[in-house]
Amino acid sequence: MKKLIIFTGIILSFFSLFITSCDIDIVDSEYRPAPSVKTQENYITVSFEKISTSTKRITVYRYNASSETPGNSDKGINIGFVLPQNSPDASAYSFHDTYAKAGRNYCYRIRYYSADDNYVYSKWSKEITVTSTNGITYDLMLDDNTIDYNSTTNIVTLANAIEWNSDSQADTIKDDFTDIYLSLRCYEPQTSNLLYSCLVPLSASQVSAAETINMRAILPSAYFDNEVEILGFVGVKVNTIELDDEDVPYYYNFTEPSSITSNAERIKISSTSGNGELDYL
Repeated sequence: MKKLIIFTGIILSFFSLFITSCDIDIVDSEYRPAPSVKTQENYITVSFEKISTSTKRITVYRYNASSETPGNSDKGINIGFVLPQNSPDASAYSFHDTYAKAGRNYCYRIRYYSADDNYVYSKWSKEITVTSTNGITYDLMLDDNTIDYNSTTNIVTLANAIEWNSDSQADTIKDDFTDIYLSLRCYEPQTSNLLYSCLVPLSASQVSAAETINMRAILPSAYFDNEVEILGFVGVKVNTIELDDEDVPYYYNFTEPSSITSNAERIKISSTSGNGELDYL
């Protein structure tokens, strides 16, 4: 299994998470029962069992059955995760897929990550159809999705501002996201083998019109001296739960990444101290 890492801002700095917006191959010979799925108004509820008190993180994968072929049925996109330790008395868990898109057919799968670094997968759920009444199209859209990378300054310039787009909530969609992240992949230069995949947090000013992103300042330390691919932007929403009279993170939702066009297929930045990182495997 390839290693995946995420690098978080202050709000996420006190615990480890697993966040990736890339397609991944899932191969496993032992599966837990499939999650149950149910349509609600404006979201899909994904419910699944509790298998152990040592589970640290539960990742939810979504498979687009509308466009994928049966031969790709083991592929899924990470759409978020649950932190079970923040709901220790729960006998089962639920995840709300608030970014399901109307007109698509989805299947869902669960991955459990335990304290001893073991992974357990569930089977894929039954296929569910998202209708116009229980699906809202949330996207990170760009007026112009082109970015320009300067290899001398290590600066990325956005051609235009990110616009939050929703078919039914155009005026309030900005409030639906906690943070915006930049999705990156890291490859070994000699072999082009994928080493890491991560999300890097961005400030609001970094995604405004004509603003720039200093890649040297935000790049994880493990990515230096390797080839880095910029994949797109991801919206992240943090959902909280009360634990010991405090609101704590419970589960996270991810949008599908917005695609971008870059003047550089991959970039490479020489070694420096880099940012600190959290391991999400």
